[in-house]
Amino acid sequence: MPLHNKLKQKGTEYSVPFCFNFTANALMTVKKPIFTSSVTYLVLAIVLSALFALRQYDNKTDLRKATGIVTAISNINDHFPGKDTARYRYLQLSAYDKPFQLFIGKSTGDFSPQLDKIAALSPGDSVTVYFRESDQTISSPVNNLAHFIDRGATPIFIKGNAGKWLVWGMAVFCVLMIAVLVWLKARGRII
Repeated sequence: MPLHNKLKQKGTEYSVPFCFNFTANALMTVKKPIFTSSVTYLVLAIVLSALFALRQYDNKTDLRKATGIVTAISNINDHFPGKDTARYRYLQLSAYDKPFQLFIGKSTGDFSPQLDKIAALSPGDSVTVYFRESDQTISSPVNNLAHFIDRGATPIFIKGNAGKWLVWGMAVFCVLMIAVLVWLKARGRII
């Protein structure tokens, strides 16, 4: 006996929404075409990942630079009281209006810098910082996009390449997803 008849027999009228069709045909799943749009979005994600990876500034000539005297080096900043003091250093230069936040990352699993000799710096040293600026760093009280720090011709700090690993990992994931979609399409699981 259909469900709506059973509900009527109990003495109370219940309205069954028209979207519930209790026939066998309504329970069958309908395949929607997702292959083309999914592959398109994944290829777009691969292209954006590659562009972002190439934009990671391995070259000092692509970056802005500030040369000045170190006025302060600290592991705390008033604007970020909750930051882990073992992982961050703040370097203030006389030639730049806000401190540079440097990620040192001493814990296991951290993407540490390629070169870290910040402990060798002291106030009064003359250094050159190569950095980027974005909308975020302009409005932030610190600049966390310092890539290189040199004292004379000696490199003191070179930022790690965590961003590159992340975006290349995303690109590989997208390629694997495209392979899975092609396999599913070949087996007739998706259209």
